[in-house]
Amino acid sequence: MFGLFLGPVLAQLSRVLATRDPLFSAATWRSLPSWRRVDARLVACAGLNGVLFGLAAWRWDSPLEGSVFAAFFSVLVIVCVIDVLHARIPDRISFPAMAAGAGLVGAATAWQRDPVRLGAVVLAAALFWGVLGVVHLISPRGMGRGDVKLGVVLGIALGWVAPGPFAAVTAVFSAFFLASLVGTAIGLALWAYRRHNAPYPFGPALVLAVVAVLLASPGLLGG
Repeated sequence: MFGLFLGPVLAQLSRVLATRDPLFSAATWRSLPSWRRVDARLVACAGLNGVLFGLAAWRWDSPLEGSVFAAFFSVLVIVCVIDVLHARIPDRISFPAMAAGAGLVGAATAWQRDPVRLGAVVLAAALFWGVLGVVHLISPRGMGRGDVKLGVVLGIALGWVAPGPFAAVTAVFSAFFLASLVGTAIGLALWAYRRHNAPYPFGPALVLAVVAVLLASPGLLGG
């Protein structure tokens, strides 16, 4: 239920972050539509976030770890909404998410004294970023720089649930495989609707694939 109640907050954040207006300016927030106005953006944020919060509670037994991934899922909801509506993933989402993810992983691995897990995170983040970077160089219209930067954040999450480097590589390429299937399905649906090829946001396909791998990781990775 808490995830549903966060919907209006996420909807307003997605409006601000999609612009270049100052995030902490009172004038910026006063210029937004009322959070009480029910629109497609609010419904999408509340619905997706509520479902993902429930899945996080089901997947992770630890309240702390479940809360961290629930917050991560909220960030992904904002990313998807902005990418669908504005066809971009702003740096002021990606960079703070990278910093937060790196900080949390660094603190957790130092506390647990688990360098193997830290290596898995670094490997997954570098691999996810690198593959997306190559795709961007080959086809800039098909894979934007925002997707490449988001790849670092997604790789950190995948690396954290992997018990070792091999599992991290498995998680990353499983996510790429699922994302390609989802992206192809979205592309075919849009082609059938538009009757012509045109670029479309790939961020939601990446997000959906990574969330699926995170939720399936105990069986998939042997954790």
